[in-house]
Amino acid sequence: MFNHFFLLRVAATGNDKNLEGQAPPIKVDKSSNEPLPADGGSDGGDRPSDAEDSNSRTEEVELPDWWPSWVPSFFYLSRDDIATVAIALAISYTIRGLIAEPRFIPSLSMYPTFDVGDRLVAEKMTYRERAPQTGDIVIFNPPFKREGGSIPIFGEDVFIKRVVAIAGDMVQVHDGYLIVNGKKRIEPYINEKPNYELNKFTVPQGHVFVMGDNRNNSYDSHIWGPLPVKNILGRAACKYWPPQKWFDPVASTAAQMTEVDVKESRPVLARIVAAPFMWIFGGDFGAASAPDVVQFTKFTPGKN
Repeated sequence: MFNHFFLLRVAATGNDKNLEGQAPPIKVDKSSNEPLPADGGSDGGDRPSDAEDSNSRTEEVELPDWWPSWVPSFFYLSRDDIATVAIALAISYTIRGLIAEPRFIPSLSMYPTFDVGDRLVAEKMTYRERAPQTGDIVIFNPPFKREGGSIPIFGEDVFIKRVVAIAGDMVQVHDGYLIVNGKKRIEPYINEKPNYELNKFTVPQGHVFVMGDNRNNSYDSHIWGPLPVKNILGRAACKYWPPQKWFDPVASTAAQMTEVDVKESRPVLARIVAAPFMWIFGGDFGAASAPDVVQFTKFTPGKN
C-alpha cells in the first residue's frame, strides 16, 4: 500500500513540473464565448472593474429638489456643513461681542502710538471688573446726536482715543500743556503739544475725558465734550499688525505719564505791590475766578 501511494505522489510531481513555464488557462464567458481577463473579470472575485472604479469616482452628489439648477453643485451645503458653519459663526460672534475683537486704525489721530494701517486687539473683560482709568486707550461709539434725531450713536462708527481724565477731574489745556486737577501733565507719547486752549472743565459723573495722542489732528473731547462710559466698547490691549510692533507699549504707565505743579502765574512781589491799590480802588486781585463755561461743538462728519 505504501508503494502504491509513493508512485501516485511521484506522478503528481511530474505533472506539476510539466506545467511550469506554461501560460495560465484562458477563461471564456459562456454567454458570449469571449475571453475574460486573467484576474477573473466578471466571472468572479471581489475586486470591481476599472470602469466601476471610474464611475464611483465621478459620481455626483445627489442634490435636493429645491436646489436651483443654475447654481453649481460645489456650492451645495449639506445639513452637516450648515451646522458646522453655524457653530463657527456663533463662536466667532460670541468671542467678538464678549471677550475681544480686532480693530483697524484708519487715521492719524492716535499717532505715534498707532499709525494708519495698524491692527490691534480690543479686549472687553477689564471694564467688567473696574472703571476706565487715566492712560487707558479705549474704543467707543461717539456720543453724537444725529440732526433731527435722538439716536446717540452713529451706527458702526468707532473711535479710538486715550483717557486723560475721569469723573470729578478738572481738565484744562493751556500754554501747550494738558492740566488735570491743577497739575501739568507731562506726556512723552504725544506727537506734539496742543496749539489750542481749553478752559477749565470738570468731568461729570459717568463720563471720561478722551483725547488723541496726535493732539492737533484729533477730533476728541476737547471739541465735542466728555464721553459717557456706557459708550466704551473695549480697551486696546495689544497690536498684532505689523509684526514688528508686537511689543510696543499701548497704554501709558506711571513712568511715561508724570505730573508737575503749575507755577503761580503772578509773582508774589507783584501781589504785594498791587495789594494797596486793590484795597483803595476795590477789586479782588489774585482771587480765584470762576472758570469760563466751555462750549463744545457739534459733530463734524469725516473726522476722528
